[in-house]
Amino acid sequence: MPVFKFVHEGVIRRGQFSDGGAKLTYYKLVEILLGLFPSLTGKTFQLFWEDDDGDLIACSTDAELDEAVNFLHFLQSKILKFIAKTSKILRHAF
Repeated sequence: MPVFKFVHEGVIRRGQFSDGGAKLTYYKLVEILLGLFPSLTGKTFQLFWEDDDGDLIACSTDAELDEAVNFLHFLQSKILKFIAKTSKILRHAF
């Protein structure tokens, strides 16, 4: 069962995915995140994970999540950390 650390505005929380045989999806990952950080509900945000070079890698699809989980297995680690950053989108009136 994968364990995740989620970081938002300096706060770190842990969550896990109880798979019951189901595949982890990006949608489910966001559900876990919103359960831990309800203040993100209704806000625009982006998830990132850190690779072994220290680069923040964007994660916004099932394929990108699979890459992050595969990286976790490559490192033989049990915890994957995601950083949630809110976006400030300018809206223009037309």
